[in-house]
Amino acid sequence: MRSDDLDLDWLCREHPGLIDGLCEDVDPQHPDLAGNAGASEDRREQVANLLARIAAGNCGHWLRGAEAPEADWALDDVDRLLENTFTIQDVAATQPCPSGKGLDWHDRGPHHDREWAWLLNRHAWAPRLVAAWRERSDERYARHCDSLLADWLVQNPRPLGHCSSGPWRELEVGLRLAMAWPQVFYALQRCSAFRPLTRVMMLASVRDHCRYLLRYHRRRSNHASMEMNGLLLAATAFPFFREADAWRDHALAVLSDEAAFQVYPDGVQIELTAMYHWVSLRHFDQAIATCQAAGLAAPTGLVRPVAAMWDYLAGCLRPDGSIPLNNDGDRVDFREQLRQAAEQHGREDWRWSEGVGRSTPADPPSRAYPWAGQLIMRSGWDREAQWAFFDLGPWGWSHQHDDHLHLSLHAHGRDLLVDSGRFAYTGDLFRYADAYARRSAGHNVWLVDGHGQAPGPRRCEDPVPGQRLQAGDRWDYARSAWTDFGGLPGSICHARAVCYLHPTARHPGLWIVVDRLCSDRERAYQALWHWHPRCTVTIDGDACRSTDDDRGNLAIAPLTWPGTVELVCGQADPLQGWYSPRYNVFEPCPTSVYRAVARDLTTVWVLTTARGAVAPARATVLAEDAEAVTLEITAPTVGRVVVPLGDGATVSLAD
Repeated sequence: MRSDDLDLDWLCREHPGLIDGLCEDVDPQHPDLAGNAGASEDRREQVANLLARIAAGNCGHWLRGAEAPEADWALDDVDRLLENTFTIQDVAATQPCPSGKGLDWHDRGPHHDREWAWLLNRHAWAPRLVAAWRERSDERYARHCDSLLADWLVQNPRPLGHCSSGPWRELEVGLRLAMAWPQVFYALQRCSAFRPLTRVMMLASVRDHCRYLLRYHRRRSNHASMEMNGLLLAATAFPFFREADAWRDHALAVLSDEAAFQVYPDGVQIELTAMYHWVSLRHFDQAIATCQAAGLAAPTGLVRPVAAMWDYLAGCLRPDGSIPLNNDGDRVDFREQLRQAAEQHGREDWRWSEGVGRSTPADPPSRAYPWAGQLIMRSGWDREAQWAFFDLGPWGWSHQHDDHLHLSLHAHGRDLLVDSGRFAYTGDLFRYADAYARRSAGHNVWLVDGHGQAPGPRRCEDPVPGQRLQAGDRWDYARSAWTDFGGLPGSICHARAVCYLHPTARHPGLWIVVDRLCSDRERAYQALWHWHPRCTVTIDGDACRSTDDDRGNLAIAPLTWPGTVELVCGQADPLQGWYSPRYNVFEPCPTSVYRAVARDLTTVWVLTTARGAVAPARATVLAEDAEAVTLEITAPTVGRVVVPLGDGATVSLAD
């Protein structure tokens, strides 16, 4: 029987245990319920009375306003939802309905990707349908939302034990509560299309969701922030459950503990990916907002890390307002999120990303994050500014890529050097991620004898020392080294130092990258530079440069190179020259592959940018030893520069 054919009488008749449990688990005297409980012994009348008291009461009052609930950005075509066609992570497909009995909530979508089923079961489509109902005053959207919810509730009762996959994986349980169910339940209180059957089943399932999360939630993971945010919102939005106070107290205790564990002292989330930094931050911040709305004091242990996390996002954003694409993540514009955060937290210095020039972060514009091991190099806060990201930190707590010493670069309004992105976590596209995007081959690092870096430490216990990571007003500097290349025999060390010279009246700003490779035997080395797909790249001697008219361009010039260089784009075997700006989206990208055979090799690269034509730099290495490399850059006119390779030297500039 389809859920559309069911009603509250059927539920009371066929599932009396559910009705009994719901009535027993609700405090009928709770002050947020309107009116009184009545004296009826009839369970059908009791639940009908409960629904009326909720509708007229004060519970979840902040969720009942005129504004539409937040709609997930991935579901962009609400009319197609009426036909059960869902758009999830840029893929649109109609969900199958086997034998006409309702949706298949376990189907993995057209790419056979379990992420499809998981995201479908987070119910982000429900707020979108409610938003359309309110915006268009069309009851079809509310009616279909009710139908889908009822179908899910009938087909997916709480399992007897723990589920590590499927609709009751703990993350999906938490996100239904954090992002969909409370908002939809209260938004539809005065909508006749929201049937008593669906309301009662949702209430019973909310209770089951909270009990499930209390027992099975994750720890030491961004999942914990999402799951406990959901538990907190449900506990405060449905306070009439007898166990609600226990759910609330547990959620707040875990959220505070997770914030302390997940956030380094410099404000960076330990997964070291800007996207999952945002995931944890979003749910920590929503938990604080829930406390405020419910009249609770948010724990100090939660509030303090959240401010530091926002500081990081404001400091690392690219000139176009998007977050860095590092480790697993997507290229996402965060200007609106920062605008809202600036308003909510009273931080005018976060408003620079609006591009209105009213306020800018304090100079110097670059940022060093010693615990995360990240250096953000920038010439300023305008849209044309030069910006680069250098990774010298730990591997990361999860969602890691083998990309220590990777460098990304953006200048004059566009990306030039890029990270691989994430492609997909499972399904048909996963081979790109598993064999390429997560590996060194998809990053601007070196391969040794065809091997990339092995996994490294997940977490750091100490910050990067100051002499190895510095952001200043004339130059920025960082260096680190890597020694484990997939279990290669013998010894091998790749040390990289990056020095960014801020623009002056004499030169437009540039990067110096010094790579030193030392081994106990002769090796086949590959240096990789991945360009954005929109870059037209040519080889000019040993240099490579982009040549797009009236656009930001980059020239990469090795001062001496003992081997060969070629451009690879969209190669299938082995995978090379691919770029994924977001999940399920990928395309070929030009990649400069420098090859040489040597035992020890030191290469100095000078990277220059310009809008329009850009010429490779002209420079000469004057001296080199264990502590530093000294070079003279004559075009552009820079002069003598000392780039440290050890703790015994410092950056110095001389005309």
